[in-house]
Amino acid sequence: MRKIIVINGAGASGKDEVFEITKKLIDGKYVVVNISSVTAVKLKAMSFGWNGKKDDKSRRLLSDLKDAWTRYNDGPFKDIKQYIQHFHTSKNFLIFVHIRECEEIKKIIDYYGNLVVTLLIRRPNTEKFNNHADSDVENYPYDYIIENNGTLDDLKENVKIFLNDIGVISSIEYS
Repeated sequence: MRKIIVINGAGASGKDEVFEITKKLIDGKYVVVNISSVTAVKLKAMSFGWNGKKDDKSRRLLSDLKDAWTRYNDGPFKDIKQYIQHFHTSKNFLIFVHIRECEEIKKIIDYYGNLVVTLLIRRPNTEKFNNHADSDVENYPYDYIIENNGTLDDLKENVKIFLNDIGVISSIEYS
């Protein structure tokens, strides 16, 4: 099975934890990769003096740089496609792609079609940031939503249910 999971959620909602849980659950059965549509943007921001902090000012810088690059030549989308291409010939892969903006999510879906599922991780009391990319996280009709409002074991169970729903593992494997 080959799947691209567009994963989204507010900062500190648990996106990376969902990836780590998934990787542990299916290690060896799939190539499991975690990429972001802002990785290359972060590298460029460092050349401008960004120190890697994820405060409101920094998040705004990253959002603005990504917007400019998107307007210029759709670079973030091209970067994601190039990265996915490395794994596209694998028989079994699960690629988590972190994308905030609704229009960028739609580009991935339009390009890769039924390989893509969208997933929102929702956690109460997460910090809100002052840029459109972070503030618009809830404004997409996601295929799946995981409520991260309990214990780590609860989150693991929700991830197992999600992976079962998309056909990556069967209920027999995780019961």
